[in-house]
Amino acid sequence: MRQYLTYDAEGVFLGGTPIMEQAVGAAKRIAANCGKAVDVVRICDRTGSRRCRYHPDGSVERLWEKEAKEIG
Repeated sequence: MRQYLTYDAEGVFLGGTPIMEQAVGAAKRIAANCGKAVDVVRICDRTGSRRCRYHPDGSVERLWEKEAKEIG
């Protein structure tokens, strides 16, 4: 089972959904409207979690890739 959780730049929980498109769409809208980065965290029973950061300019950071490089 997958769950997508949305957080603002300060780490405040904004919402959750099992549908990726809803979480990503909400993150993009909130980032553009508020002018702050918004994170979407995917939590999966089998594969763990991944975090992406959506910026107001429309760019996306795949934070799990950066974290993996820092560890390795």
